Amino acid sequence: MERDSNLDLTEDAIAGIESSLERLFDIRAALRDELLMDMVEARTFGITEHNVAGILEERLQLTELAHREMKLATRAGGVNEQPLAKLGIQRCDLFKGYVPLALNVYERMERQRRAATEAFVLGINAPPGTGKSTLIQILLFLMTMISRQRAKDELHICQLGSDDMHMSKETRKKHSLTSRADPRALDPEFHGLLRQLRTAGRGGASAGVTLPRFNKGLDDREPEGARVVGPFDIVLYEGYRVGVPPGDVDIPGVGNVQFDYSELNKEIDCLVYVDAGVEGALKGKLASCKLDHAREQPDEPWGEANEADVRAMWDTWIAPYVVKHELPLRETCDILVREDLHHHLLQISTHERVLTS
Repeated sequence: MERDSNLDLTEDAIAGIESSLERLFDIRAALRDELLMDMVEARTFGITEHNVAGILEERLQLTELAHREMKLATRAGGVNEQPLAKLGIQRCDLFKGYVPLALNVYERMERQRRAATEAFVLGINAPPGTGKSTLIQILLFLMTMISRQRAKDELHICQLGSDDMHMSKETRKKHSLTSRADPRALDPEFHGLLRQLRTAGRGGASAGVTLPRFNKGLDDREPEGARVVGPFDIVLYEGYRVGVPPGDVDIPGVGNVQFDYSELNKEIDCLVYVDAGVEGALKGKLASCKLDHAREQPDEPWGEANEADVRAMWDTWIAPYVVKHELPLRETCDILVREDLHHHLLQISTHERVLTS
């Protein structure tokens, strides 16, 4: 019993509480020192002796809340997602990676809200197969949580993938494009789509926008898109075309291919590049293609021929593009995220971005 018959704290209770508080204060002091001694993190997130206490407290609160709620999230939100509870995200992943990243992006959005009435456009680029979908899933979960904590409000979020803007099979054939991985396969019809989403429901613009949907398992555009209604707080634009400046790439057996995504890129307020290495990306791409195949063609087992097709597409179309146009984003993005294929964020850094328009 913590209290005696007079409802006073007992000596044992006092001693136990004292011991627990001592351990707690020692742990907080150790975490505080760790944040200050991690020079990459201190520089990236502006951690100093003056603000470290507040930063530590907010991170601890969000980490505890997120870890608890993620364990209860046993349902997936979409076909390309796993339930949060099955991702194996550890407290350290949250405390050192996902939570500070979400806070940084949220604060950028808040600055945008104060300066303009349009939606905040967050661009996330990563080579195919690098776990970008998982990063986005966790990031949006955390940003929604932060909004509830800080603003006592829900975020209105719209998500658009560059893959969904691929030309249909028929249109690619008309343009003599043999693969959706061709950089020219991003349909110019949708180059103004981010602008529509950014202003949807604002200043007299229509609130409703139809998003295209592309079925990678069938390698064709879905006959009907998805209708979304603004205004939005965040437009999340993701894919391996996102933020890539105009350029060209030499494709084996095809020649020099030129492309220009400037109309989409100019709407991006913050560009995140996810770096998991080229070889790691190939492994992830093979795994995701196998899942797409199983979902869309369940009666046809995945075999060596399927894997050979993916590797051929990778070597021909994706690898040359990634090396020439995606890896340089490490130096020009707003936020660089290095992660492994187990969803551990290894490093986050920030710098000024220069996009060629």
